[in-house]
Amino acid sequence: HDALPICLKKELFTGIRNLRIITPSEWLKARVKESFLKDYPVDTIPTGIDLNTFKPEKSDLRERNALTGKKILLGAANPWRDRKELRDFKKLASSLGEDKVIVMIGLSKKQAGSMKAYKNVIPVLKTDSVKEMAEWYSTADIYVNLTYGDTFPTTNIEALACGTPVITYDAGGSGEIVDEATGMIIEKGNLESVISAIEKLADSYVNRDADIKENCITRATLYRKQDKYREYHELYKKV
Repeated sequence: HDALPICLKKELFTGIRNLRIITPSEWLKARVKESFLKDYPVDTIPTGIDLNTFKPEKSDLRERNALTGKKILLGAANPWRDRKELRDFKKLASSLGEDKVIVMIGLSKKQAGSMKAYKNVIPVLKTDSVKEMAEWYSTADIYVNLTYGDTFPTTNIEALACGTPVITYDAGGSGEIVDEATGMIIEKGNLESVISAIEKLADSYVNRDADIKENCITRATLYRKQDKYREYHELYKKV
């Protein structure tokens, strides 16, 4: 609990016998090694996703939302944080050309209302439909993750699994999911570089849609949930 004094936390957590720590990212593993838990063995097993659920899906989302001919940038969060991520998406919306639209999923009613001032933003309230999310991932041209801190955001993997490249801030373990063939990693808060990355991805892959899509799908297979379960099982047997 956050209210516990650090000395009590240390006493409670370092008094456990045969403790082994698993982190979903190398970033978090490094943080553990800097903490009072540093003497325990630490392994990294990334979070896995269901590739039977998150895969390229056909839909009429473009037609229904009058987005034909537009470049769709997708953002998703639960919840959206007004202080940073939402602020940066608002700045991004103010800086993009008319040929690009941002779809933002997971907004509260209040947040959605505040986005109505931006003509190139389509606000979508939180959805519990995995199928709808897969359709939006598949419809989008680029998934944009302006996170300021996330241990290992599976939304990046879900987007890749649906064939969509990712632009993310270099925050937490978010950048570990993306490589140069499947997206771009940007310094936190550098919106000029985000805009430049959007233009580069939109231009560079205009004649290589099949290539970038296949690269993304292939990258996502590194995070197949059955394989991650197996890694946990193998480590458990080893321990």
